Amino acid sequence: ALGILPIPRQGLLAYVFPDSPVNPPSSGLDEIGLKDGSLFFGKVRFETGKVVLDRSGQDPLRVPWEKLHYLIRSGKETFWLNGLASSSLESHGPLGPGEGVLSMDYRRANEPSLFALRVLPKTRLSYRIPTGFPAGKTLLQTHLAPLPNSRGPVTFTLSVGGKEFYRKRFAPDSIPEKLSIPLPKGDELTVVVDFEERIVYPCGVDMHDAHLAVADTVKEGNPK
Repeated sequence: ALGILPIPRQGLLAYVFPDSPVNPPSSGLDEIGLKDGSLFFGKVRFETGKVVLDRSGQDPLRVPWEKLHYLIRSGKETFWLNGLASSSLESHGPLGPGEGVLSMDYRRANEPSLFALRVLPKTRLSYRIPTGFPAGKTLLQTHLAPLPNSRGPVTFTLSVGGKEFYRKRFAPDSIPEKLSIPLPKGDELTVVVDFEERIVYPCGVDMHDAHLAVADTVKEGNPK
Protein backbone atom coordinates (compact mmCIF):
# COMPACT_ATOMS: atom_id res chain seq x y z
CA ALA A 1 0.00 0.00 0.00
CA LEU A 2 2.94 2.35 0.59
CA GLY A 3 4.63 1.58 -2.71
CA ILE A 4 8.43 1.53 -2.81
CA LEU A 5 10.51 3.39 -0.24
CA PRO A 6 14.10 3.64 -1.55
CA ILE A 7 16.45 3.80 1.47
CA PRO A 8 20.26 3.90 1.18
CA ARG A 9 21.46 0.92 3.24
CA GLN A 10 25.15 1.79 3.50
CA GLY A 11 25.80 3.15 6.98
CA LEU A 12 22.10 3.04 7.90
CA LEU A 13 21.45 2.41 11.61
CA ALA A 14 17.69 2.97 11.76
CA TYR A 15 14.79 4.59 9.98
CA VAL A 16 12.55 6.86 12.04
CA PHE A 17 9.13 7.89 10.76
CA PRO A 18 8.50 11.67 10.95
CA ASP A 19 6.08 11.58 13.90
CA SER A 20 8.20 9.23 16.04
CA PRO A 21 9.88 10.69 19.15
CA VAL A 22 13.62 11.20 18.85
CA ASN A 23 15.83 10.39 21.83
CA PRO A 24 19.63 10.16 21.87
CA PRO A 25 21.04 6.66 22.44
CA SER A 26 22.85 7.97 25.55
CA SER A 27 23.39 11.26 27.35
CA GLY A 28 26.40 13.45 26.68
CA LEU A 29 26.26 13.12 22.89
CA ASP A 30 26.03 15.94 20.36
CA GLU A 31 23.22 15.81 17.82
CA ILE A 32 23.26 16.87 14.17
CA GLY A 33 20.34 16.98 11.77
CA LEU A 34 20.81 17.01 8.02
CA LYS A 35 18.64 18.79 5.50
CA ASP A 36 17.44 15.44 4.16
CA GLY A 37 15.94 14.61 7.59
CA SER A 38 18.71 12.30 8.85
CA LEU A 39 19.68 12.49 12.54
CA PHE A 40 23.01 11.39 14.01
CA PHE A 41 24.52 11.34 17.51
CA GLY A 42 28.16 11.44 18.55
CA LYS A 43 30.91 13.91 19.39
CA VAL A 44 31.29 16.90 17.09
CA ARG A 45 34.53 18.49 15.92
CA PHE A 46 35.22 20.82 13.04
CA GLU A 47 37.30 20.73 9.88
CA THR A 48 37.52 23.32 7.14
CA GLY A 49 34.08 23.49 5.55
CA LYS A 50 32.84 20.40 7.38
CA VAL A 51 31.37 19.14 10.62
CA VAL A 52 32.90 15.85 11.75
CA LEU A 53 30.90 13.53 13.99
CA ASP A 54 32.90 10.85 15.82
CA ARG A 55 30.76 7.78 16.54
CA SER A 56 31.65 4.88 18.79
CA GLY A 57 32.69 1.82 16.81
CA GLN A 58 32.11 3.50 13.43
CA ASP A 59 33.98 5.66 10.97
CA PRO A 60 33.68 9.44 11.54
CA LEU A 61 30.85 11.09 9.64
CA ARG A 62 31.96 14.16 7.67
CA VAL A 63 29.16 16.54 6.73
CA PRO A 64 29.64 19.66 4.55
CA TRP A 65 28.17 22.79 6.13
CA GLU A 66 25.68 23.25 3.29
CA LYS A 67 24.03 19.89 4.13
CA LEU A 68 23.69 20.64 7.86
CA HIS A 69 20.24 21.62 9.15
CA TYR A 70 21.14 22.06 12.83
CA LEU A 71 23.65 21.19 15.54
CA ILE A 72 22.90 20.71 19.25
CA ARG A 73 25.95 20.50 21.51
CA SER A 74 25.84 18.47 24.70
CA GLY A 75 27.24 19.80 27.95
CA LYS A 76 26.41 21.16 31.35
CA GLU A 77 26.37 24.83 30.30
CA THR A 78 22.98 24.69 28.57
CA PHE A 79 19.57 23.29 29.56
CA TRP A 80 16.67 23.32 27.09
CA LEU A 81 13.36 23.94 28.84
CA ASN A 82 11.51 21.50 26.60
CA GLY A 83 13.71 18.72 28.02
CA LEU A 84 13.67 19.96 31.61
CA ALA A 85 10.90 18.50 33.77
CA SER A 86 8.67 21.18 35.31
CA SER A 87 8.67 21.33 39.09
CA SER A 88 5.03 22.49 39.13
CA LEU A 89 2.24 23.19 36.67
CA GLU A 90 -1.06 24.92 37.25
CA SER A 91 -3.22 25.32 34.18
CA HIS A 92 -6.89 25.97 33.49
CA GLY A 93 -6.87 26.34 29.73
CA PRO A 94 -9.75 25.86 27.27
CA LEU A 95 -9.30 22.07 27.26
CA GLY A 96 -9.36 21.72 31.02
CA PRO A 97 -6.81 21.50 33.85
CA GLY A 98 -3.27 20.67 32.83
CA GLU A 99 -3.82 21.28 29.12
CA GLY A 100 -2.24 24.72 28.91
CA VAL A 101 1.31 23.71 27.88
CA LEU A 102 2.32 21.98 24.66
CA SER A 103 5.89 20.98 23.83
CA MET A 104 6.57 21.01 20.09
CA ASP A 105 9.51 19.41 18.27
CA TYR A 106 10.42 21.15 15.00
CA ARG A 107 13.70 19.35 14.31
CA ARG A 108 12.24 17.59 11.28
CA ALA A 109 10.03 20.49 10.21
CA ASN A 110 10.67 23.56 8.10
CA GLU A 111 10.48 25.99 11.00
CA PRO A 112 12.84 28.75 12.22
CA SER A 113 13.29 27.05 15.60
CA LEU A 114 14.09 23.53 16.81
CA PHE A 115 11.71 23.41 19.78
CA ALA A 116 8.85 25.47 21.16
CA LEU A 117 6.82 25.59 24.35
CA ARG A 118 3.28 26.78 23.65
CA VAL A 119 1.79 28.29 26.82
CA LEU A 120 -1.92 29.14 26.92
CA PRO A 121 -3.58 31.57 29.36
CA LYS A 122 -4.27 30.75 33.01
CA THR A 123 -1.04 28.77 33.20
CA ARG A 124 1.72 28.93 35.81
CA LEU A 125 4.74 26.80 34.90
CA SER A 126 7.83 26.45 37.11
CA TYR A 127 11.28 24.94 36.63
CA ARG A 128 13.98 24.26 39.18
CA ILE A 129 17.14 26.07 38.11
CA PRO A 130 19.81 23.36 37.73
CA THR A 131 22.66 23.23 40.22
CA GLY A 132 25.76 24.96 38.93
CA PHE A 133 23.91 27.83 37.25
CA PRO A 134 25.07 30.82 39.36
CA ALA A 135 22.90 33.88 40.00
CA GLY A 136 23.84 36.80 37.76
CA LYS A 137 25.58 34.52 35.28
CA THR A 138 22.58 32.49 34.13
CA LEU A 139 20.66 33.69 31.09
CA LEU A 140 17.23 32.72 29.85
CA GLN A 141 17.34 32.86 26.07
CA THR A 142 14.28 32.40 23.89
CA HIS A 143 12.30 33.89 21.03
CA LEU A 144 8.82 34.93 22.20
CA ALA A 145 5.92 35.17 19.78
CA PRO A 146 2.12 35.35 20.05
CA LEU A 147 0.26 32.16 19.26
CA PRO A 148 -0.33 31.82 15.48
CA ASN A 149 -3.85 33.00 14.58
CA SER A 150 -4.29 34.63 18.00
CA ARG A 151 -7.49 36.57 18.51
CA GLY A 152 -6.86 38.11 21.93
CA PRO A 153 -4.04 39.66 24.00
CA VAL A 154 -2.27 37.98 26.91
CA THR A 155 0.32 38.95 29.51
CA PHE A 156 3.55 36.99 29.83
CA THR A 157 5.61 37.24 33.03
CA LEU A 158 8.79 35.70 34.40
CA SER A 159 9.72 35.48 38.06
CA VAL A 160 12.37 33.84 40.23
CA GLY A 161 11.68 33.05 43.85
CA GLY A 162 8.30 34.78 43.61
CA LYS A 163 9.83 38.09 42.42
CA GLU A 164 8.75 39.21 38.96
CA PHE A 165 11.58 40.51 36.75
CA TYR A 166 10.00 40.54 33.26
CA ARG A 167 6.53 41.38 31.93
CA LYS A 168 5.32 41.66 28.34
CA ARG A 169 1.93 42.14 26.70
CA PHE A 170 1.39 40.09 23.55
CA ALA A 171 -1.41 41.13 21.24
CA PRO A 172 -2.31 39.17 18.07
CA ASP A 173 -0.24 41.62 15.98
CA SER A 174 2.72 41.88 18.37
CA ILE A 175 6.18 41.58 16.84
CA PRO A 176 8.09 38.51 18.09
CA GLU A 177 10.79 39.39 20.60
CA LYS A 178 14.20 37.82 21.04
CA LEU A 179 14.90 37.57 24.77
CA SER A 180 18.28 37.13 26.46
CA ILE A 181 17.89 38.11 30.09
CA PRO A 182 19.90 37.30 33.25
CA LEU A 183 18.07 35.48 36.02
CA PRO A 184 17.94 36.98 39.51
CA LYS A 185 19.11 34.95 42.48
CA GLY A 186 16.77 32.07 43.27
CA ASP A 187 16.10 28.38 42.86
CA GLU A 188 12.99 28.32 40.67
CA LEU A 189 11.99 30.02 37.42
CA THR A 190 8.24 30.60 36.94
CA VAL A 191 6.48 31.38 33.65
CA VAL A 192 2.94 32.77 33.79
CA VAL A 193 0.58 33.46 30.88
CA ASP A 194 -2.78 35.07 31.65
CA PHE A 195 -5.66 36.90 30.01
CA GLU A 196 -6.08 40.63 30.05
CA GLU A 197 -9.58 42.08 30.57
CA ARG A 198 -11.24 40.11 27.79
CA ILE A 199 -11.20 36.32 27.42
CA VAL A 200 -10.80 35.53 23.74
CA TYR A 201 -9.52 32.24 22.26
CA PRO A 202 -7.25 31.27 20.70
CA CYS A 203 -4.40 33.14 22.35
CA GLY A 204 -1.12 32.39 24.07
CA VAL A 205 2.65 32.66 23.76
CA ASP A 206 5.18 30.43 21.97
CA MET A 207 8.63 30.19 23.59
CA HIS A 208 10.93 29.14 20.76
CA ASP A 209 14.25 27.43 21.62
CA ALA A 210 13.91 28.40 25.30
CA HIS A 211 17.02 27.44 27.26
CA LEU A 212 19.14 28.36 30.26
CA ALA A 213 22.82 29.10 29.64
CA VAL A 214 25.81 30.16 31.70
CA ALA A 215 26.59 33.75 30.69
CA ASP A 216 30.33 33.14 30.26
CA THR A 217 29.56 30.69 27.44
CA VAL A 218 26.92 32.81 25.70
CA LYS A 219 27.73 34.79 22.59
CA GLU A 220 25.63 37.36 20.78
CA GLY A 221 23.50 35.95 18.03
CA ASN A 222 20.68 33.53 17.43
CA PRO A 223 20.34 31.17 20.44
CA LYS A 224 19.59 28.38 17.96
